[in-house]
Amino acid sequence: MAKIKPKSKQPIRRFRNQLGQYANKDVAKRLFIHLPIGVAAVALGLVSPVLGVGLGLSFGAYEVAQDWRKRDCGFKDIAGFAWGLGIAGGLLGVIKGLDLFPEIMSKFPLF
Repeated sequence: MAKIKPKSKQPIRRFRNQLGQYANKDVAKRLFIHLPIGVAAVALGLVSPVLGVGLGLSFGAYEVAQDWRKRDCGFKDIAGFAWGLGIAGGLLGVIKGLDLFPEIMSKFPLF
């Protein structure tokens, strides 16, 4: 007689299996390829917020359209973009918070 597994653990196992198919070298490669785009969006946002937001929106639209057509799991690319935004934004926050480069940061009126 087959042992019946409790229903409460089945969704967790299903989620682990789905997550496992994405956790490979391809995810890391695509993350690091798209990370500089997020950094560039933060850098453009320092010059003009419209440029930073424009780059972010155009990148998102491009990835959605590409995933719609090719079905290549575009969320991996968007995750790399988001990591770039987070890392660059965090570094800028630390630089501003610690007042490390006041002469350079004073040239950017929004920051």
